[in-house]
Amino acid sequence: MSTSGSQPLEDARVGVRLKISALWIAMLFLFANGDILGFFKPGQIEQVISGEVSGIKLTELFLFSASAYVAIASVPWRGAAPPPSTVRAAVSGSVSR
Repeated sequence: MSTSGSQPLEDARVGVRLKISALWIAMLFLFANGDILGFFKPGQIEQVISGEVSGIKLTELFLFSASAYVAIASVPWRGAAPPPSTVRAAVSGSVSR
């Protein structure tokens, strides 16, 4: 049923980058949820304090690697925003004044 002033609905096009970002955020929330709920298991906090969880040693390198893995989503990759004109000129090799 259509009224005189209504228009048909159109499918909104969602960019691939937005879809990937949304999936990444959802995955991070699932990781956080699993970690937080995992602390309710008996003995889990004692394992974390001892420095070994499920056979994995919690070293500084491991914690840094896990942090770097999560931080990847916050890095603006190529095409995210155009660089300033001076950077574009320096990269292309032509500087106009």
